[in-house]
Amino acid sequence: KLVIIGGWILGLVCFTVPMFAIKLFVDDVTENNFLRSMYNSLSEAMWSLAVAWMIFACETGHG
Repeated sequence: KLVIIGGWILGLVCFTVPMFAIKLFVDDVTENNFLRSMYNSLSEAMWSLAVAWMIFACETGHG
């Protein structure tokens, strides 16, 4: 049960972080190239993991 709850929390974080972090780059709040490269390399992977978790959890009856 604890793993399922942790998975849903992590999945929600993986959904929301890329959506809200992009605002920093659209508004040019940060000029940090390291943060931009981290966002570009990790945002799609985070989103994919969140979708994969949602599919897995729902298919196994934990959705």
